[in-house]
Amino acid sequence: KLRLPRSRIRIAQAVAGGIIAGFGARLAMGCNLA
Repeated sequence: KLRLPRSRIRIAQAVAGGIIAGFGARLAMGCNLA
């Protein structure tokens, strides 16, 4: 059995961080590539 009390928060932070990083990369790189 897996107990995941804080893992959801960590996953949420990881996903949110990835989205923010990806969004920032699209803003920075997108302007040059687009």
